Amino acid sequence: MHDIRWAFGLAVRIARERLGWSQIDLSRESRIDRGYISRIETGSADPGLRVQRRLAEALGITLSELVTEAEAELRRTAERDSRR
Repeated sequence: MHDIRWAFGLAVRIARERLGWSQIDLSRESRIDRGYISRIETGSADPGLRVQRRLAEALGITLSELVTEAEAELRRTAERDSRR
């Protein structure tokens, strides 16, 4: 079962890839260490609100949009798991 950290990280990765950016690009724009971004994207880090907001701003979206995408990923995953 996946949790919100995983889903938030996936939402960050999806938004980053939509821009055609690497983790290094996002790191540069957000002023967040690339290694930390990697841990966020894999769900192994639990970023605080300030970091979440910096990521959203760097990605050109609101924090609300980023969290909404994460929640949608959780729902999709739960639906897929319930069909198994």
